[in-house]
Amino acid sequence: RTARYVFVPLALCLSCLLLSLRTTHWRMSPATVRKLSVPMLGLLVVAGGVSWYLTTYNSRAVDEVIESVEDMRPIASAAFDVYLDEDRLVYVKEECAAEDVDAPFFLHLYPADIGDLHSRRRPHGYDNLDFAFETFGLRGGGRCAAVRILPICIQPPCTVPRGRPPLYELVAIHTGQYVPGEDREWSERIDVGSLR
Repeated sequence: RTARYVFVPLALCLSCLLLSLRTTHWRMSPATVRKLSVPMLGLLVVAGGVSWYLTTYNSRAVDEVIESVEDMRPIASAAFDVYLDEDRLVYVKEECAAEDVDAPFFLHLYPADIGDLHSRRRPHGYDNLDFAFETFGLRGGGRCAAVRILPICIQPPCTVPRGRPPLYELVAIHTGQYVPGEDREWSERIDVGSLR
């Protein structure tokens, strides 16, 4: 998607520039226009190569994420299949269109002890890790996947690197997608205790 947004405008700009060089307004000789055409066409070829590379890279990256969870059973299946892999929450959609990832994702983590949350989150009772797909996800080959690293403790006692948020034991996850100011598109609440 990103590659398309880069390649198409660049191709149009270079084409317009080549056409404007041919007009009498610029008063360039045909030989000069030919000399300038070669580097501009080279730029177009490079932009096309970058576009192809980004598309291929995204497709391979999505394949790797999906392969990492393909032997697992999803903890939720709605618009996306959701997998809990150690401290990673993985969202996967096999047939994914651009519209499927337009709405933001909400991700609420409920700890065993509310005291483990940041003081601003304690009144809510959950940690809010809402995200936009563009930040944590990739689309490629008609599929898409997003990965969120969770601040959870898998096997206590857990040590926390300096400067990182504290880890906590996870009890439940509430996730889905929503349209700001409207209803949720889909929503799943998962009791993590029942998964152990």
